[in-house]
Amino acid sequence: MRPMSKFLILLIFSTVLSLYYVSQQSALLSLSYEIGQDRSMINRLLDQNNILVYNTCKLKSPNSLEKALVAENILLSSPDKDQIIYLADTSVFQPEKSSNVPRLLNILSFNQRAEADLLKDSKSKK
Repeated sequence: MRPMSKFLILLIFSTVLSLYYVSQQSALLSLSYEIGQDRSMINRLLDQNNILVYNTCKLKSPNSLEKALVAENILLSSPDKDQIIYLADTSVFQPEKSSNVPRLLNILSFNQRAEADLLKDSKSKK
C-alpha cells in the first residue's frame, strides 16, 4: 500500500472515532441535564410533601379544631349520664357451655372453635 492510502485510512478512522467521542459526550451532557432536572423535581416534591404533612397535622390539632368550631358557632358539651353507653368487656374469654353433642360430631362441624385457652394465656402474660 502506498503511504498516502495509509494516511487516508488513518484519517478516516480518526475522524469516525472523534465523531463517536463527540456524540457520546453530547449524550452524557444531555443526560446530566435530565438528572439535574429530576433532582430538582424530587426536592420540590419533598418540600411540597412536608408542607402538606404540616398542614394536615395543623388541621388535626385541638386548637385548630376549636377555632373552626367557634367560627361555625358549634358548641360542644360533656355528655349526660343517660347519654353514656357502657359496653361489656370483650377482652375476657368466656367459654361456651358444653353441649351433649358427641365429640366426633363437633370435630366434623363447620363451626369455628378456639383451640387455645385464652384465660391461661392472659394469666401467663401478667
